[in-house]
Amino acid sequence: MKRGHAVLVSLIVAAAAIVGIAAASHTVGLGRAARPAALSSAQIAARSRALDRTEAALRRMLRRSSTAPARATPVRPERVIYVRPAPHVVTLHPHGDEHEAGDEGRDEGELDD
Repeated sequence: MKRGHAVLVSLIVAAAAIVGIAAASHTVGLGRAARPAALSSAQIAARSRALDRTEAALRRMLRRSSTAPARATPVRPERVIYVRPAPHVVTLHPHGDEHEAGDEGRDEGELDD
């Protein structure tokens, strides 16, 4: 490998390494920013009460839907009928006559224009 090519390849590898290190440090920084801050016990209690209210509302909705009368419209599965296509028959003649298809009526000495 020529010296110029080796320098060019090493510069490309170095640039890729620098970009990779920058991307990794950016990703680590995002992880730090996503970490929640410390919550006080009052905030935790408020969130817990809100979750309890939501859970109770969902249980009430579930209880109402399970006691509702069932609908009287049964769902029947769709019926599928498969119809086979007509067979495609190809007849091959093992010993045909001397002329190929489309050559009928042409003299053998005749030239095509």
